[in-house]
Amino acid sequence: MSDDAKNALAKERERDRAMTLWEQGARAEAAVLYADACVLSELGRDAESLSQYQAALEAELRQGAADDDASGALARLQVGTQALKMGDPALARAIIAPSLGNGSSLQGLLGCVEAEAQWALGAFDEARAAACAALESAASEAQKSSLREQLAPILGGRGDAGTSG
Repeated sequence: MSDDAKNALAKERERDRAMTLWEQGARAEAAVLYADACVLSELGRDAESLSQYQAALEAELRQGAADDDASGALARLQVGTQALKMGDPALARAIIAPSLGNGSSLQGLLGCVEAEAQWALGAFDEARAAACAALESAASEAQKSSLREQLAPILGGRGDAGTSG
């Protein structure tokens, strides 16, 4: 695929994602920053993408988002996911911590980031516990199934923590 085609595809994905974020309550400034961050991530410009996601989080917080509402939790989820992608699980945990366990509809996804970060840090028992909590907090059966698949390496392929062995 040519660079122009990749850029066009990335822009199309970001336009769709920005609209989704807008519909989910992201504020205008943050939605633009999310779109920029997603495009940069698609293009492999991860450090710039992380910076844009962090700016979007700051914009959400300035514009009144709370850690326990969807827009605040979504902003933290995006930064945490990007930090994990870049190999910084400690940053991922620090970013999502204020929204984790606060009752937002994104608890399953936040828990997944927590589990993956704990696993990357070598805290295997904590990672398994976080993975189980993520499954229990999934917003739907479809999300639970997706999380179970994503967390299988942590859960030992069982779909639950079983014993911590």
